[in-house]
Amino acid sequence: MRRGHPEDIRDPGHDATPLDYALYDCLVEKRHPEGEFPRVIKSLLEARSPVNTIKYPTGNAELDEVLRAYI
Repeated sequence: MRRGHPEDIRDPGHDATPLDYALYDCLVEKRHPEGEFPRVIKSLLEARSPVNTIKYPTGNAELDEVLRAYI
């Protein structure tokens, strides 16, 4: 985001935002277990990435704590 990537852009092929992709990576694919997903999710939410597709609670306590403040 520091480099100017739009955080509200939607991928037309998957109808997903960067926030959607971050949540999917953390909750479904689990490709980066060492990743700082709560920090990333918080940054995207603070940047006003759309939250309309988020299913809350997610089942991940750390993510749910972050999401609770924005949903």
